[in-house]
Amino acid sequence: MGEVIGTHRPGEIRFASAGIGTGTHLAVAKLNRDLGIAAVHTPPAATDAITDVIAGTAAGLTTYAMLPIPPAAPYLHDGGLAALGVSTARRSRLLPDVPPLTEAGVAGFDFPIWYGIWAPAQTPAGIHFRWACSTRFRVAVTTFADNSRHASPWAAAVYAGATARGHEHQHAIRILARAWTRVIYRCWLDATPYDPERHGNATKLSRAIAA
Repeated sequence: MGEVIGTHRPGEIRFASAGIGTGTHLAVAKLNRDLGIAAVHTPPAATDAITDVIAGTAAGLTTYAMLPIPPAAPYLHDGGLAALGVSTARRSRLLPDVPPLTEAGVAGFDFPIWYGIWAPAQTPAGIHFRWACSTRFRVAVTTFADNSRHASPWAAAVYAGATARGHEHQHAIRILARAWTRVIYRCWLDATPYDPERHGNATKLSRAIAA
C-alpha cells in the first residue's frame, strides 16, 4: 500500500467502490482511517456495473479499490490489476498467494464482506427455512426425517398428511423435517433427550392406533 500511495501527490489519491455505503466503500474507508490516508471516493455512476468499476481501476481512473475477488480475478491474470492484499484476517482460497492486509502492514485489519440473499416479504416460510440453515444441516435433518417415517407413527402421519395435500415426496420430507426441527429445538431447550412417550402428538397418535 505504501508504494502505491507514495506514487501520488496529496489530493490525487482516489479510490473506487461498488457504491456509497456499500461494503466495498466502508472497507476502504476503514483502511484509509487505519493508515491515515486522505483519499477521495469516486463512486460509480448509477448505470455502472461492478465490472465497470473494476475496469476503471485497471485503466488507472482510480488509485485503488476493494472489490469482490471473482469478477476481479480475470484482470489479475491479464495484468490489468495487481492484488495488494485481501481484506480478511486469513488468506483466501481463491487467491492463496495474496497475503491478508495484516501481513501487508495494516495491523489488525479484518473486514469480511458478507452478502445477503433477499426475497419478497410474502415468500413462503418453507423457503425461509431452506435458506436460514446450512446445507449440511438441511441434508442431515431431511435424511433423518425420511428415515423416521418408517419407524415413527407420528412422522409417518405428518408425511402422509403432506402427500395427501398434494405435495410431492421431496416437499413432504421437507415439511416433516421442519416438524422434527421444532421437536429437536424443544429437546435442546429443555436439555431432555427425545422420548416419544413425552411427545404429545406422537402419544396421541399411538393411543389412537392402539385403540
